[in-house]
Amino acid sequence: MKQMPVITYDGALPKTITIAGPVPGNVGITYDNFFRVQQLGINGQNTSYGYDNDGLLTQAGALTLNRDANNGLLTGTTLDNIKTEQEYDKFGLLKRLTAKLGSTVLFSETFTRDKLGRVEEKTTTTGGPLSTYRYAYDASGRLSDVFKNGALQNHYEYDANGNRTLADGIAASYDAQDRLKTFGTASYGFSANGELQTESTVAGNNTFSYDVYGNLKQVTLASGGKIDYLVDGQNRRIGKKVNGVLTQGWVYQDQLKPIAELDGNGQIVSRFIYAGKANVPEYMVKGVATYRLVTDTLGSVRQVVDSQTGQVMQELEYDAWGKVLADSNPGFQPFGYAGGLYDNNTGLVRFGARDYDAKTARWTAKDPIRFNGGDSNIFSYVGGNPINFIDPSGLAACGVRTPDFINFQIDAYIFSVWGTFSRDGNSFVGGGFNKGSPNPASVQASVTAGWLNRFKVNNGDTNAFLSGYAGSGAAAFAAVGGGIVYSPGSGTATVLGVGAGVQLGTNFKSSGSLGGGYSKNQGDTGMSWGQGKDCGCK
Repeated sequence: MKQMPVITYDGALPKTITIAGPVPGNVGITYDNFFRVQQLGINGQNTSYGYDNDGLLTQAGALTLNRDANNGLLTGTTLDNIKTEQEYDKFGLLKRLTAKLGSTVLFSETFTRDKLGRVEEKTTTTGGPLSTYRYAYDASGRLSDVFKNGALQNHYEYDANGNRTLADGIAASYDAQDRLKTFGTASYGFSANGELQTESTVAGNNTFSYDVYGNLKQVTLASGGKIDYLVDGQNRRIGKKVNGVLTQGWVYQDQLKPIAELDGNGQIVSRFIYAGKANVPEYMVKGVATYRLVTDTLGSVRQVVDSQTGQVMQELEYDAWGKVLADSNPGFQPFGYAGGLYDNNTGLVRFGARDYDAKTARWTAKDPIRFNGGDSNIFSYVGGNPINFIDPSGLAACGVRTPDFINFQIDAYIFSVWGTFSRDGNSFVGGGFNKGSPNPASVQASVTAGWLNRFKVNNGDTNAFLSGYAGSGAAAFAAVGGGIVYSPGSGTATVLGVGAGVQLGTNFKSSGSLGGGYSKNQGDTGMSWGQGKDCGCK
């Protein structure tokens, strides 16, 4: 019988989570008057959270988060003696990420992007010499080449359905259901449900077994070792046994985030505190020490650093697909590539619902939600683009998502006119009322990009949203701004853009705006663009 948590509620808000069994724990949650988490605790060890006047997180335990006053974007953090800094381009995409101990750089990444927002070049360092990587993509947006310091390092090819058929000269083959048959000299066998069962290599056979819900339960290694996984009633991995002995356990604060690691006796080894990233903790408390998890833009743990002394306790390096190339202290903490739970015995990474094999760039099982994950290949990892996307849920990739619509707006006093182009290729014209706040502008203009606030945007959703489009939140901004727009019956969208407004007798002023109007579909323009993918995890 699976271990099940007992949850008590304050209205609809979970208040306590009590877990009994081989991996025990007690999670307590308190809320402020705005129903935001104020304190989160595991077995009586609590972390407090604070927010600014816009409701954005500014404090998570000992971690302070700094934000841009104009748009709320995270610009840096401070944890004891370690600081991080983040810079963005004019589209709000990350341009530079740096972690420092005083003035000493621990880790840094700087990006240049192509016109689709994809990373084209990355310059990085872990405190030593700089390395520059350039990335090339095929016509379908899949990673094709990686250059390091000007020299070709990796080359990849794919078939028509996105299966990686060549990786640095190693060929792979697949069956009609996209199941991996061979990769180099290794061969693979799958169940009728699409679950990896056997991996036959020159070193021997690795075998895999699953529960009825498709969760990986056991791995028997060619070396003779056996790994068993404990899974709770919410299909979360809560424990690991090595040769029959429980060695690790995890207690969760929600479906995806472990809040603590336990030993085989149910005692807390480490507590994890989340803040700026949804897929990986910002820091952990282990014993009496606090450690900063220094992560790259994907959330991959690159360094684990004592926040007081600056001692680097663990350093990891990965290839483009997340294969671990170097690990200075295996098992010091459980997180690895893109913030997943890394098993150094099997080499697999657990992301939510599935396990990922970075060696083959494949999931070990089909997507549980099948094609609703947004990919026609339900074994492929992030559509073949690991430089720009992640998949912490194991269900759908997320990362750079192109806008659902582009809006051009002009305002004169309280009157507005606008033109909008949707992703589906339609154009719209509209007009209405729009008042600058706190100071109405005589004349103002803006260009904004908008994203519908929903998990999956289907064909026609954007056009339905823009037909009858009402509300405006970005028309009166000087420089970069954003806001929320509402369309009756179609929900809301987030908009970001640039604009300027003038008032009689004054200079440009930064301000907000509020208004509404009506928009009418003018038909197909013949111009459209791809969606990209986003699931709100970055």
